[in-house]
Amino acid sequence: MAAIYDGLLRLLCPHVLGGSQVGSMCFCLSVWRQQQQWSDAGRSGDWRCLAVEKLSQVKLRAEAWHTEPRSVRQTCVDEIEFDADAQPGDDPQKGQ
Repeated sequence: MAAIYDGLLRLLCPHVLGGSQVGSMCFCLSVWRQQQQWSDAGRSGDWRCLAVEKLSQVKLRAEAWHTEPRSVRQTCVDEIEFDADAQPGDDPQKGQ
């Protein structure tokens, strides 16, 4: 998806959506950010936890969805509503 966050256009691949003590959160792979292209820096993406209420001009895009291995478990979403990595029968509250 494409969205404006903190005044910058970003291309994001959401992995986990849900709630936390501070509001709705999205744990995602940021694959491109205005003013810095990861491919130019030798990187393919950066894991981010974003406040959903700060996202604006959100648009779904037809490009390929990306993922990368994570070195740590996400901790920004307490009550998981969607987990792209979940398998059928998984408990979403156990997270990835």
